[in-house]
Amino acid sequence: MAKTKPPNADPAVLVAVGDYFKVLSEVSRLQILTCLKSGSMNVMEMALLHETKKDTPLLGEIVI
Repeated sequence: MAKTKPPNADPAVLVAVGDYFKVLSEVSRLQILTCLKSGSMNVMEMALLHETKKDTPLLGEIVI
């Protein structure tokens, strides 16, 4: 199979995509997204949910 040259990507687009995935690389942010996947929750509800799990930080310890 012949290799084709990949199209040139706009550097600004690459920066935006990199920034997007950088945000998702923080575990605590992914935990918040996982909580919100099941529906809307306020901060207190998320904190109570995470208090039952010993291996996850409380929301007050998370820097967003």
